[in-house]
Amino acid sequence: MRVPSISWVGASGKQYTYYIYPISKSFKEWPANFIISKESRNGFWIPCLIGETDNLKRYLRRINNDITLKQLGATHIHCHVAFGNAAERKTETQDLLRQWSPFGNELIKNAAHVMR
Repeated sequence: MRVPSISWVGASGKQYTYYIYPISKSFKEWPANFIISKESRNGFWIPCLIGETDNLKRYLRRINNDITLKQLGATHIHCHVAFGNAAERKTETQDLLRQWSPFGNELIKNAAHVMR
């Protein structure tokens, strides 16, 4: 079965292809870029959290312990495997964050600040 995809555009104008999965999908321990998102009533995607990780399965398990994906209103995970180096993943993430500024990234940053 073909997995649906979407192009997310960064602040630089560069387009990044992400594959769309339901929030309940179980992922492998692969490096990836991801956008945790929700689908609006009119069919548009709203990014809740944008990030990158060297292990998507572990990251999603951890984030669900800190802030549940349902608290973010998330319905889907958009992601792509990124076997390149971490710097490439981070550059893509920063480009998308500059364009979209999802509220979940602020929640996580604030939660980490409070926990220190």
